[in-house]
Amino acid sequence: SSVFGQEEVKKKYWDNGKLKSETHYKNGKLEGPTTWWYENGQKEWERNYKNGNVDGLWTKWYENGQKKSERYYKVGELDRQLTDWNKDGTKKSGLEKKYWDNEKLKSETHYKNGKLEGLWTWWYGNGQKAGEGHYKDGRKHGLHTKWSIDGTRKISEKNFIDGVVFADDWQDDFEDGVIAFTNEDYKTAFEKVMPAAEKGVAFAQHIIAVSYDFGFGTSQNQEEAIKWYRRSAEQGTSESQFKLAVKYTSYR
Repeated sequence: SSVFGQEEVKKKYWDNGKLKSETHYKNGKLEGPTTWWYENGQKEWERNYKNGNVDGLWTKWYENGQKKSERYYKVGELDRQLTDWNKDGTKKSGLEKKYWDNEKLKSETHYKNGKLEGLWTWWYGNGQKAGEGHYKDGRKHGLHTKWSIDGTRKISEKNFIDGVVFADDWQDDFEDGVIAFTNEDYKTAFEKVMPAAEKGVAFAQHIIAVSYDFGFGTSQNQEEAIKWYRRSAEQGTSESQFKLAVKYTSYR
């Protein structure tokens, strides 16, 4: 390994002399890219760290060089699953089952066009259910529950909207706000949806952007509209991506 001030790069090698891993540190914490390779020289996985936490894109490859999966992390937490591929390069679709060495079921995963969609369930090696949760377009959406290995108690239970844990204080407001927006009560919608938008809920951000764009329930403000369209678009909201593209084209 080599040290530059407080920056350090650690490398490991396979017996055949080929690079096995390369890890970057800063002030004793993981910082920057960490990469691992298969013995045949193909890249196995690569992820980025910021201040010791996984942050940004995490990509995995099969030994044949084909991309296996992409995930996006924020400050050590999985933000969203982007795409999973089969070894032949096709995107995963339908139900996938995995098993423990003792042939007991390990997990059941539902895919749609490479993304997690619907119920995901996993089990401990003793056959006890470990957890289950719902996904929509690769994001946690709905109830996610984990149980103890003996099955006697719940370890955690969280509810999500578009990958964001929601709390009762703004969950009801958000749902009321969506209904108000649908009923064209835009002032109520704007007030009730804003807390969810600030929490990072993509659909809420899109509603706020539209509100600023057309002056629904608030003063028309193109700068704010673009800001909220961008936030929502970065999370994969296709309607926001389209609106943003139109804005950039018309402002040229």
